[in-house]
Amino acid sequence: MPYKRTRTRRQHFDVLADMHKTVGESLMFESSYITYNQDNERWIYAGLLVAKHSTTGKYVPYNASASYGTGSDTAVGILTTPHDVTYGDEPIAPVTHATVHERFCYLWGGAVGTVPNGAKTNLSLIQWK
Repeated sequence: MPYKRTRTRRQHFDVLADMHKTVGESLMFESSYITYNQDNERWIYAGLLVAKHSTTGKYVPYNASASYGTGSDTAVGILTTPHDVTYGDEPIAPVTHATVHERFCYLWGGAVGTVPNGAKTNLSLIQWK
């Protein structure tokens, strides 16, 4: 029977600086915005800032200029676990209230550790360490 080799080669970071957290609503993540990697897979990793698309009600990557649809310019949470979205939309539940390591957080397509002030303002219940 065929099988997939290792699912991802990227190192997973523990984004949470403290185990006390509040998890937001569990909704589907819009996988069409995520590009395929060299293994023809699509992954979203811990530390990704997400927003909620106001029309579809799905989570999308956060972007200050609303590149991923209406509502994507307002961050609503941060992923704490990796998700494989190769085969379509997956349910996710980002944290909305926690203490996180800023150096492990990122925007889709951006450098890890770079979180704009606008996103920090949206995530007022997140403590950045």
